[in-house]
Amino acid sequence: GVCTDWTSSRDELTSVELNNAMDYFYDEINRAVDIIGFDACLMQAIEVAYQFNYLADYMVGSEELEPLDGWDYDFLSELYSNPTMSAEDLAFEVFDYYRNFYSSSLPGRSLTFSVLDLSKCLDMEQDLDWFCDVALTSGTAASHFNTARSGAQAFSDGLRDLKGYMETIILSSPFTADEKSA
Repeated sequence: GVCTDWTSSRDELTSVELNNAMDYFYDEINRAVDIIGFDACLMQAIEVAYQFNYLADYMVGSEELEPLDGWDYDFLSELYSNPTMSAEDLAFEVFDYYRNFYSSSLPGRSLTFSVLDLSKCLDMEQDLDWFCDVALTSGTAASHFNTARSGAQAFSDGLRDLKGYMETIILSSPFTADEKSA
């Protein structure tokens, strides 16, 4: 969950509650917001992106646990200086401020943070559906997919990097040409 209420019972918004709130907001303004940003751990996942793909143009956040106090909100000075900047430019300002803040305050620490163009989510869904269909009918043993999974970068809570997983599949010889081209 996100948006923890630290003053009472530590109630959090679940992803369903957050989606419902964003749906309501979408209905009120009759359009997607430019950026949805998660200053919270473990939110930059394809499942979250897909959930919000029609509610925002871009999503920014971390795939891993966020260090220290989360984002450096000084990026808002860039928006103040240039209020007509594009949503994409602002999303990358958030990225740059996050990277610069932590590269100076935590030198050498590995960080994750990314900008996702949510207009690509439906294409990603179709590609993943196709890959799953091919994988399920290929006869390739489940152990090969588990091995590929273990080769992908791991995050907290057992999450894995999808790109790393797919790259491992492409490089692994037991997979068919159809699986590798997915």
